[in-house]
Amino acid sequence: MICAVAAVSFLTILARVGISGAKIEMARNLGISDVTFGVVFGAFAFGYAVFMLPSGLLADRWGPRKSLALSVFFWSFFTLCTGLVSGIAMLISIRFLFGLAEAGVFPQATRAVHNWTLPRERGLALGLLNTGSRLGAAFGLAVTPLCVARIGWRASFALLGVLGAVWSAVWYGWFRDAPSVNLKSLDSAGPSDKRGHELREAPGNCPANCDRAKGARNDVGEDAAGRGDNTRAASSRKFPWRGFLSSRNFYLIIYQYFACNFAFFICFSWLLPFLKVRFALTPSQAGLYSSVPLYAGALATWSGGVAVDWIYKKGTLKVSRAGPAILGFALATVTLCVAPYMRSPGWFIACFALMTYGVDVTLSSSWTVCCDVGGEYSGTLSAAMNTLGALGSLASSLLFPLLMNWTGSVKAYFYLAAVLNVVALVCWKYIDPSRTLLPHPRAIPEGVSELEAWEAVAQTSESRNTVGP
Repeated sequence: MICAVAAVSFLTILARVGISGAKIEMARNLGISDVTFGVVFGAFAFGYAVFMLPSGLLADRWGPRKSLALSVFFWSFFTLCTGLVSGIAMLISIRFLFGLAEAGVFPQATRAVHNWTLPRERGLALGLLNTGSRLGAAFGLAVTPLCVARIGWRASFALLGVLGAVWSAVWYGWFRDAPSVNLKSLDSAGPSDKRGHELREAPGNCPANCDRAKGARNDVGEDAAGRGDNTRAASSRKFPWRGFLSSRNFYLIIYQYFACNFAFFICFSWLLPFLKVRFALTPSQAGLYSSVPLYAGALATWSGGVAVDWIYKKGTLKVSRAGPAILGFALATVTLCVAPYMRSPGWFIACFALMTYGVDVTLSSSWTVCCDVGGEYSGTLSAAMNTLGALGSLASSLLFPLLMNWTGSVKAYFYLAAVLNVVALVCWKYIDPSRTLLPHPRAIPEGVSELEAWEAVAQTSESRNTVGP
């Protein structure tokens, strides 16, 4: 399962950056200016942000098998359609739809990891999910131009679409939403917190315990073939918005991801042209240098996942999530302040790669804590977090050139990113992975409906979760 989600992450980002490698040929063939092509890029970003939260809701309601298969199928279809466009209006429309389709991939893959892994395994699993995205970006930026030169940009998009469609079909035929064993019983020895008592995974965070909310008796292991599909989705109950919006964890988690993506997204947007202009590099040299931070990011997502799981197994839930994230944001802050003063491309990229390593080492903590805190709504929480991340990426792509024009230097952008990272570091001090957004009622008294029990939990959660540090 982990290999499958890492593969779809690789293919998803490969399809996303494919248009960057084909941009010159597409613009020439279709008569598109650079300014207008910026609208094409923006159409994807807008669609991606718009449908992120709905896609997370679908992951929790339908389960990752159906929702992820549909997301990949539709982004594959719109990738193929990109190779058929004949004008700017059609291209903008298709890229918007492509953004809508891609929005669900990471929240839905996160829900699949939540269903099939133990808490002590999720850091590495979600780290590998993000490793696939970094390797996909690095591979795409290097290989797509060669593929376009060999077979043309239209055929290149068709090839990417076929690869995604094949993955979608294999996933839907092979994957199952629910494990056939009781994961709760396998992970009964939970970590201890600072007060010395046992921190079991909160009810609802473990797939085998999801039936408690339905009044069941946690009998996944008794009948895997029959009643075992209890991790597939949250039930059709009214969505607990109050539990989300009254939680301090919710706001801290989504903000820190905004800061992370603000600092990172320059790798996907302005880094390559900036290197060409500032250091007078050839396109091939700039491409080589700009790929280095992505490989550093791939190493960071893997090592961050290993660190999260290793610390968790030592018995400290809070430190296992917050520790790598705090250290990562601290490293990114320092290198962001140093990088603008580097006068050679080698030293600049060395600092920038360390910055990328720092922000990317936080990814495993971010996505793992969504499983901890979100429980059976982990798809929705991770989607909300990724929505703020997309807005951080959009802000980064817009503010980098604006600040350069206003100040004549890259320092203002880097200092702003450093300040945002400091605030994100502070957020991790207050994020509590043991406090779920909406705890499950341990038992539903006779004569009380399920909906009434959930509404009671939502009301009591307001007293347990206060907004603000």
